Amino acid sequence: MRLVERKHGKLEVASSKTDDTCHRLKISSEASVNMGIKYYKDQELERKVNEIAKRLGMRHDLSRIICIRSYGSSSKRVLARCHALPRIMQLALNVKPHYAIEIISENFDRLSEEEKTKTLIHELMHIPKSFGGGFKFHNVVNKKSVDEMYRKYKNFS
Repeated sequence: MRLVERKHGKLEVASSKTDDTCHRLKISSEASVNMGIKYYKDQELERKVNEIAKRLGMRHDLSRIICIRSYGSSSKRVLARCHALPRIMQLALNVKPHYAIEIISENFDRLSEEEKTKTLIHELMHIPKSFGGGFKFHNVVNKKSVDEMYRKYKNFS
């Protein structure tokens, strides 16, 4: 890929040197990447994630958990994903570990409020207490452990 031009704060990148008008990738501050899937920061979800983490006593640095809502996924089963900034990028950018919780809008939005909360709990549980950039896997984060955390969340006073 090569940079074609910068217009009004957007970069236009062509995937082919011979056809600059074909398969352009536009990057802006509103939609991070437009390749069929669009990504947007979601502050309402961040507030919900922060509330869940506080109620459950999770000691994560909530300023380093970003919630992203994606549109345009063809996935039929995935509700959400947890992403970590790779260690090499942490080092290259001289930043601490960050996590992004991506909500797949087409699938997540049709859930009940209970299932939405359980999904967010599930994604938060993937983030280890050490907050070091790694993940807890599904041998730890599973239906039983999420249901336990949800009961704790509901019984919080």
